Parts: sequence; C-alpha cells; structure tokens
Amino acid sequence: MTKLKDKFWLWGQSPNAHHETGDNYYNLPGLNIMTPLEGAMYLGVNNCCRVVIHNQPHPPFDQHSMALASMKQVVWSVLGASGSNNDGVDLKEVLRQAEIFPNITGGVLDDFFTEKDIKILQTLN
Repeated sequence: MTKLKDKFWLWGQSPNAHHETGDNYYNLPGLNIMTPLEGAMYLGVNNCCRVVIHNQPHPPFDQHSMALASMKQVVWSVLGASGSNNDGVDLKEVLRQAEIFPNITGGVLDDFFTEKDIKILQTLN
C-alpha cells in the first residue's frame, strides 16, 4: 500500500544556493547549510528533485547522486533554475547518472523566464 509520504518530493538545491547571488537577491535571513539529503531525512520525504542553481553543483554529479542513493526516487534538473545548465552539459550528465544510479528516474526543466532560457532549451533538441 502506498503511503502519503511516498507522494511528497523535496525540492533540493545546494546548501546556501539562494544566498550566492552576493546581494541576497531573495532577501532571505541567515544561511542555509542543510543538504538535500539532510532536508529529506528531517522531513521524512523519500523523493528528491535535485536542481542546479547558479550552475551549482557542477558536473560530474556522482558525489551528489551517491549522497542521494538511499532516496526512493531522484530527478535531476536538465535545465536548472533560471537557465542554469552548466553550459549545456546537464542533460548528458543526468542521462549518465541514470545509468549508474537506479533511483534516478527522470529529469526536470526549471524556470523559463528569459530569452536565454528558451535558447538553451532549443539546444537540447
């Protein structure tokens, strides 16, 4: 029987990722030092949507995927926050990760706000 907690997903980004703009663009208090796995464990969530923001983390993602190996499902961003995609290599890297880690079950496209984002998406075809 499926449990309700199995339907929840954690939106996981690198620690302190929202503060890395230098000017605290998001006006967030304090610092975030919790990893996606720590957040998922704290909340009792079994699934993680691992998103690249400000091109972090940078491929290869092996260490990050290894840290999430205990999760039921992980999806990685193939186009991260506001067009972050590590110069277009994230899709290939996510496909490589899926070959190594059986719990990586998909990819996500995050944020389409600028013309640059649309151009990046067009290069993935």
